[in-house]
Amino acid sequence: MSNNKKTTQYWMIALVILAMIIFGITLNSCDNEEITEEKKQEYEIVVEIKGEVLFPDIYKLPEGARVSDLIAIAGGFTSTADDKNVNLAAKLEDGMIILINKNVDILNKVNINQATYDELMKLDGMTKTRANNIIKHREDNGLFNSINELLELKIITDEIFEKIKEFITI
Repeated sequence: MSNNKKTTQYWMIALVILAMIIFGITLNSCDNEEITEEKKQEYEIVVEIKGEVLFPDIYKLPEGARVSDLIAIAGGFTSTADDKNVNLAAKLEDGMIILINKNVDILNKVNINQATYDELMKLDGMTKTRANNIIKHREDNGLFNSINELLELKIITDEIFEKIKEFITI
């Protein structure tokens, strides 16, 4: 054989080997994409959240998600949620149920924007005049924006406010 034919054969062999390598890499990357997709599915967890969140439901989250992630996806806490007794940093596991309870302290408070005369009268130091003034203010001016308005509007005294501030809400 001449040198030209040998050189051509070597080039052909090199091209065939190169083509096989490229084909192998392409085939391998397709397999890796399938494996990656399978792993993504494996790393998905399903958890349920109930109670005092805006949108209680069943949610799919990535593995390693925390309770705080779930609460955020569920729309956050309701106004009556007991958020102080929730471990927001806890890792979630597949199949978990997270229950957010109501805050008993809030439930036992008197809402000055909704309370009846009788409910207001149960507060320490409340008089008929003060209870009527709270109701009259609501009717004439709308709802209170904060409990401090009772002081600002001189509906109650500082002394009475100190007695009841832990037992009222808006």
